[in-house]
Amino acid sequence: MAITGFNGSGKSTLLQIIAGYISPSSGEVEHFFNDQKIHPDILYRYIGLAAPYLELIEEFTLNELVVFYNKFKQLHDTSSIIKVIESSHASFAADKQIKYYSSGMKQRVMLALAMMADVPFIMLDEPHTNLDQEGVEWCDKLINAHKKNKIVFVSSNRVKEETGFCNKSINIEEYKRG
Repeated sequence: MAITGFNGSGKSTLLQIIAGYISPSSGEVEHFFNDQKIHPDILYRYIGLAAPYLELIEEFTLNELVVFYNKFKQLHDTSSIIKVIESSHASFAADKQIKYYSSGMKQRVMLALAMMADVPFIMLDEPHTNLDQEGVEWCDKLINAHKKNKIVFVSSNRVKEETGFCNKSINIEEYKRG
């Protein structure tokens, strides 16, 4: 599902509301999985989120971050901590603190953790942000490899580049017009 619109139209805010990271200013959001209501306190177990405005724990090394993340969101059975590190193309820096990573490396790590988590919903806010061409190609391969049996929401104003794999789309500007 693509959520599209111009800069400042509310795409990221909508994604954060759906993900339970922020509360709506009015109304309510209820989450369901397999016809069962998900309590807000455990919503994080069902959703993976990657966004350029999210912060990683910069004092951790990549190895430590992946171990910490895995305590809250299990990786796929076929995945391992090593595969997450390798897929992020940061294995050469696995023992360096995250604070020494470039913005592109941090984005790769966030995307790898979100996509490889064993969760039914993935939220990707402008997934190509901070990525070079090789990173964009890696990102697209990662999404295609791990989107099976998941609902993936992508918010972007770069419709062709970042939402090409989506089979449904919401233009937030049309919604705001009524």
